[in-house]
Formats: sequence, structure tokens, C-alpha cells
Amino acid sequence: MTTETEQRPQPTAPDAPLDGAALKQLLFACLRPAARLADALGLSLAELQKLVELAYFQRALAAGRKKGEIGAQFGIGATKAAELSRELHQHFLDAERGHGLGRQVLSLLWASPLTLRQMVKELEPFSEHDVQQALTQLLAEERVRPVSGRTARYAPSRSIQRLSIVPWMARVDGLNTLMDHVSLALRAQFVRRDDRALVRNITFQVAAEDVASLHTFYEAQLMPLIEALDARAAGKPDAPTIRLSILWAPEDAE
Repeated sequence: MTTETEQRPQPTAPDAPLDGAALKQLLFACLRPAARLADALGLSLAELQKLVELAYFQRALAAGRKKGEIGAQFGIGATKAAELSRELHQHFLDAERGHGLGRQVLSLLWASPLTLRQMVKELEPFSEHDVQQALTQLLAEERVRPVSGRTARYAPSRSIQRLSIVPWMARVDGLNTLMDHVSLALRAQFVRRDDRALVRNITFQVAAEDVASLHTFYEAQLMPLIEALDARAAGKPDAPTIRLSILWAPEDAE
């Protein structure tokens, strides 16, 4: 038996504001996976609240807000803002420097070639030194190439980039990418009502010996199609960058 559900956007004005009840329903749905995982791992409510607090603080920094602005938005003082900044760097940002920053640089460059200064601006709160190191590593690995021109800009060296997910932090970085894609899809579906976005949930049964067919389909059919579409879009300024995530899991994995 196959069950498919879809989220079909209703036509309305772009960035139509959600009312208070709808906004709470949307955020509550987003927080349920985190709550489920926290429960499975035995985290206390205080520990989960702290992580939500740090994630919100990191998002505000990434949006370019200064600590004073964040303090006013969060209703906290300078001491509390400094504490959040210290904990964020100690537990998360320092680890991402060595594993996730390169992926973030690549994500930016997929949209369009950028200078180092432009990358630094987009990747706050990482320092220019951090971004330069990540860029140097990507150049050494030939994942990124310089673009000829008067100003030094950089672009991906190839359209398809397969990053290692073997080390733990690399796997966490892959999860960050997945959740970024989910966030983009939610904004497109629930806020912008953008019919170019697609959300589908499918539940179906597969014989044990046929599970590998899903991997075969991904490698032999879907990836070649994506590469062909990407090649056709080269040089077209109106071609949007599409973020696609693919995942499946058996229900007995829960």
C-alpha cells in the first residue's frame, strides 16, 4: 500500500504574513523532530531549551545582527549575550570551522561566483581568517577554481560535489544541509506560496531484497538527470538554484 501526502501552496501575495496561530503551528511542527530525538536520548527540558536558545542566537548572528540588536530582540542583557556567544563558539562554531565551513562556502559559490570579501560578509560570525582557510583547502582539493577577471572571484570547479560523510562532524554538517533545505522548502510552501517548490511524503512497502533498488535509482537515473539539468542551466541568469534533499528510512529504524 502506497500513501502520498503533499503540501500544495495556495496562490497569495509573496511573503504573506502568517497569523499568530498559524505561525505557532508551523514552528511547533518544526520542533517536534528535535523533541522526539531529545526524548529518545534522555535530554532534560532545560538542556533542550538551551539548545533552542543557542540555535536562535546563531541564526541572528548569521543574519548579520549585532549583539546589541540581538539583546533587544531576545530581551537579554550584554552579559547573557556574551555567555551565549561563548557557548556557541565553544560547542558548535569551533567544530564547524574544520568540517562545515567548506560546505557553506561551496553552497554560496553554487549560486554565483564571489570574492573573498563577499563570502566573509555572508558567513558571519566566522572570521575572514576562517573563511580564507576553508577557501584555501577547497582550492587545494580542486573543488573551487578562480574565475578570470579584474577582481579575484571563485566558483565551483564542477557542478556535482560529493563531500565525505564519514567523520562524525561531516555527518552532522550533512544534517545541517538537510535542515537548511527543509527550512527553505517550508518558507517557499507556507510563506511565499511558491509553486516552484515541492514537498511530498510517501509511505510504501518494499521487499527486503528490493531496498537496494532505491539506491540504484538514485545513482543510475536521478543523478544523471540532475547533472543534465545543471549543464543546461549553465550561463542562464534566470536559472534558479534548486536545493534537493533525498532521504528514506524503514519505520523499524525508530
